[in-house]
Amino acid sequence: MGTELVDQRLIGREEALLRDTPLHLRHARTPRITSAGEADVLARGIGACPGVATGRIATTADGAVHMARTDPVVLVRPETSPNDMHGLAAATGIVTARGGPASHAAVVARAMGKPAVVGVAGLVVDRDGVSVTADGRTVPEGTLITIDGTSGDVALGSPRIVTDAADEHVHRLLAWADDVSGDHSARDETQRLEAAHRALRDR
Repeated sequence: MGTELVDQRLIGREEALLRDTPLHLRHARTPRITSAGEADVLARGIGACPGVATGRIATTADGAVHMARTDPVVLVRPETSPNDMHGLAAATGIVTARGGPASHAAVVARAMGKPAVVGVAGLVVDRDGVSVTADGRTVPEGTLITIDGTSGDVALGSPRIVTDAADEHVHRLLAWADDVSGDHSARDETQRLEAAHRALRDR
């Protein structure tokens, strides 16, 4: 965030306020999988929608719908298409072997607000849908995994989840925002930042 650049004396507080947006505030609060050293990372891809999702691997859309009746599921597919929409809707998260930020899975995940990891190189979904293989390791359908839609990590089990250590920076930035706007009333973070932006633009 801009506060770090202020600490390094590269920019001033007003510039920091203008550089940070409501989106930055949301990302500062986004859960993440703990460091890779602690998590058993099975594979890595492209983070397509921020957030963390934990669930059992389902390799087909129909399977995701069925499994989601009793447990959270993560839909793992070579790629997705409109035919997979019912599975995407049932899943808590999405992983695909192919695709990028503009792929079907990525676009649908963002529209649904579900964590997603796409373009996982070397990820192979068994044709019979009974297992997935990545980085030389094969795990059966139903295995519990956790995905990080920011970093692109796909980890086995339920690793520790943390929120980015940006709380101190957020608090400082918003205190500066209140000073600039002159409004110290209780409001949500986005309103506080937007009020500072308006005040700076009106100068």
